[in-house]
Amino acid sequence: MKCNLLPWLGAFVLVIAGCTIIEDNERAPMASNSGGRKEPRFERHAEGIRITHYAEIEKLRQPWHSHWENDSKYADTAVDGFIGSSQIVVRADCAAYLWDLAGGVVKTKLSLDRRLVEADLDENTGLYAVLDVTSLSLWDLASKTRKWQLPRECLGTHVVAFSPDGQKLAHWFPPTGKSPSGIEILDAPTGSTTKLIELSKGNFQGFAFEWSPDGQSLLALNGTSTGDEVGSWATLSIFDANSGAKRLDLKMAAPPELAGFSSDGLQVFAASGLETMVWDGKEGKAILSTPKVLGAWRLLSDKGLPEPELICASYSIWGVKSHRSLREFKDQLDANQIFDLSVSPNSRWLSAATSKGLQVWDFVEGKTVLFDPDTRFVTSAKYSKDAAWIAYSGLNGAIRIRQLPK
Repeated sequence: MKCNLLPWLGAFVLVIAGCTIIEDNERAPMASNSGGRKEPRFERHAEGIRITHYAEIEKLRQPWHSHWENDSKYADTAVDGFIGSSQIVVRADCAAYLWDLAGGVVKTKLSLDRRLVEADLDENTGLYAVLDVTSLSLWDLASKTRKWQLPRECLGTHVVAFSPDGQKLAHWFPPTGKSPSGIEILDAPTGSTTKLIELSKGNFQGFAFEWSPDGQSLLALNGTSTGDEVGSWATLSIFDANSGAKRLDLKMAAPPELAGFSSDGLQVFAASGLETMVWDGKEGKAILSTPKVLGAWRLLSDKGLPEPELICASYSIWGVKSHRSLREFKDQLDANQIFDLSVSPNSRWLSAATSKGLQVWDFVEGKTVLFDPDTRFVTSAKYSKDAAWIAYSGLNGAIRIRQLPK
């Protein structure tokens, strides 16, 4: 699809090297382009704010329910995150939008390359990293300026992610020809490369890397083998994010689909189709090794808990030390695919983004507080920092924002 965006009425257009910034602090009228696409329209109703791409809109049924609809059945939409609790960054088709929740007005519109590979938002600074097939760029959405642009030939699967403090930007790239995969660590404000970590060759599917909560370490998949002679195995490595030095190697029987640090960074977990593992993050000693396919998504530290807790795909909490299910959450969706399980910043809510919709539970009491079976194939969900809002997108082109109970 050719991305052909027209300026809004009354908009100020700034063209920089093929990227277009459109500024408009008024509600945008409905406007169509030659490709049949329509600019988003902002409307305030008694139920809240809704943002649409076409006039035929389903009736809103939830308080403060924002609805972004697209006229493509499988639209390219995503929620990149909140900035504070009053602004949100979303993507639809070939554009990223920064818009104000209270006023329902677009603050910034950034035209994107239709061959976008990946993007990441630092919610603390409002910096927005955009990776397409030819370059990696950093934008300041509030000031509508591009901080830097680097040439990068991006083919295949890539991952780009800010460190928790927003000062570093890591970019994972797959192997090409004789060159192995690696992780490039950049100084986010300047775009200068600080470290280049070379990884071992292997079959890199699913998990690539993750920052530790303090931003001082990187957990990365660092080599796999599926050879008949030596059997299957995978190595996860922890690297120092400042020096690039490898601190630990963690072995498991198969490449993990998911892996990461615990909420305090002291443990590491990994889950594959063969086993679930938990290690001590400093010494590398295995704390949990089970052939049970728990489908672990998150690991909570034992701070304030009797033991570390794994959040599993069966909507259950698994005790790492007691090796048993501690509590379970009632599944109302009966989904055959789970795309994301996440906990809110205040640890009050647990959300499941699935092929059959979104469900949010009270994490302590286990009761359902939000249930949306209408938005199918919800691929991710984002909380505002104060955990008052949750935003999510589906493959039907809808982006929705819901207020959570106080």
